[in-house]
Amino acid sequence: MVLCYTDGVIESSNKEGGLLGTPGLQNILNSVPSDRPERILPELVERIAETTGDRSQEDDVTMLLYRITDRSIPLRDNLAAPLRWLKSMFVKD
Repeated sequence: MVLCYTDGVIESSNKEGGLLGTPGLQNILNSVPSDRPERILPELVERIAETTGDRSQEDDVTMLLYRITDRSIPLRDNLAAPLRWLKSMFVKD
């Protein structure tokens, strides 16, 4: 898997006022279960929010997670993927 992110992710302030930084992001990534790839980004967003606490976000936070598989996905499913992801952000299993 490959995670791409904007600087707003690692420049998020933690509760002590310091930056989350790359090591902080790596710690969060290591704590997120990878057995369900569709839950990685939502979990990551939740854990970053827990780390930053009530501090307001001053920059955009954008993340893309790429996973290479050996299976073919029908075009209809590919086009519906963003909608499934949005649903996962609001509907908990």
